[in-house]
Amino acid sequence: MKAPKFILFITTDQQRKDTLGVYGSKVATSKNLDALAKEGTVFEKAYCNNTVCVPSRICMATGKYVHQHGVEYMEDVVDTTPGLPPWEKTFLESLKAGGVKTGAFGKLHLYPTPPKGLDEAKLTGGQGMRWKVASGSPLGPSPLGHDYAKWLEKKRPGAYESIYAQRRTPEYSKYKSAVTSVLSFEENVDYWTADNTIDFFKRNQKSDKPVFAWCGFCKPHDPFDAPEPYASMYKPEDMKIPETYMMDLSDRPGFYSKRQLGDTNGFTPEVYKRLMAYYYGLCTMTDDLCGKIFNELKKMGVWDETLVIMTTDHGEHLGEYGLFGKTTFLEPIINMPLIIKPAGGKPKVGKTTDLVELMDVAPTILEAAGVPAPESMQAESLLPVMEGKKKGKEQVLVEFTNAKKTLKGKCLRTNKYKYNIWFPGNEEELYDMEKDPAEKKNLAKDPKHAGALSDMRVRMISHLSATEKKTMGV
Repeated sequence: MKAPKFILFITTDQQRKDTLGVYGSKVATSKNLDALAKEGTVFEKAYCNNTVCVPSRICMATGKYVHQHGVEYMEDVVDTTPGLPPWEKTFLESLKAGGVKTGAFGKLHLYPTPPKGLDEAKLTGGQGMRWKVASGSPLGPSPLGHDYAKWLEKKRPGAYESIYAQRRTPEYSKYKSAVTSVLSFEENVDYWTADNTIDFFKRNQKSDKPVFAWCGFCKPHDPFDAPEPYASMYKPEDMKIPETYMMDLSDRPGFYSKRQLGDTNGFTPEVYKRLMAYYYGLCTMTDDLCGKIFNELKKMGVWDETLVIMTTDHGEHLGEYGLFGKTTFLEPIINMPLIIKPAGGKPKVGKTTDLVELMDVAPTILEAAGVPAPESMQAESLLPVMEGKKKGKEQVLVEFTNAKKTLKGKCLRTNKYKYNIWFPGNEEELYDMEKDPAEKKNLAKDPKHAGALSDMRVRMISHLSATEKKTMGV
């Protein structure tokens, strides 16, 4: 593949794969990312390596599993989350050391922050619907951050405070954050992120070195406060309650049924549908902002010289199984969108069902930039897969630890089976992903599948053992 002049890495936040037309969306429109997919490779089975923002993003940044880099959870007070040990290295550091100009804008959620390896950065910590005040919260400072707040206040005095004033309204509580934003589209934090990304590329267009930008959008992560025209783009009455809504989850670990919301706490079918409609609106808004960046790169005449990678950190339940948010190993949470458009023309493989992991993004970017990956990096470049020179993986690993470190889980996914184990209690799940893609029946206690369960246990132990050895350099 041709060496790129520009490298654009786009991450959204908490976006389901099925919100994109190229992945079969029947609701949301995504014309810009669908067009990108026609020029690149679409990965049908790309899996995140953690189901929470910070650990997942650090996996992508380091090309390592959670049990290798050590950042296994995210604190409730996000800014107190333990960051990467000083001996761990991100692909950002490798790029900069290799002579690549580096910039990052929007949400990265890498700790310590700002991360090493950046020539320029204008960052935000994310949305955080738990924050109801602009300052003075016991959860720490509002995560949207100083840079964005300063820009917004200059644009319209009082606008930043209005974000949090809206969160204190009865409507916001009634609709669980699915409200029309008090900000315009042009005032939204993701609009600011897109503009900063474009500006960075324009200022470095004549660079004699490769130029890399990480564009980290905050949406469609909750709060689902879409600005117009996106707030009214999809009608709640057109939304369909998922077939798995409030299904019996007694055949799996107890925390599932404890988290089911149903009609409790105001989560009525009406509210469910409204949340879905606003979520889809935010997905389309993010797609339009991707298109804004793509169009500017085309105007600059550098589109064909630009490598573009689009993905997200984890998914969203969006009412399936009576759940919202993330932190399970269900497919809507771990099977992520991943689209890669190389520089210099369409790759040989337009779509693949090979298993890959989001941490593979790190060595992919490094190989494209001509920068060697650290020897301890677990992940593998996806460029050979895109060229049909190599197949994907036999299995992928996803990990999770909750904020209080009272629940931990590991998931191993092959093409045939998914095996989950949770601690404490050693509670297990086993799903036949070919016959039961919706994961409706846990087979872990079914005697007929004892052989498959045993095999997946051995696979999990072997996978963890092999990756520990690589970290130790043996």
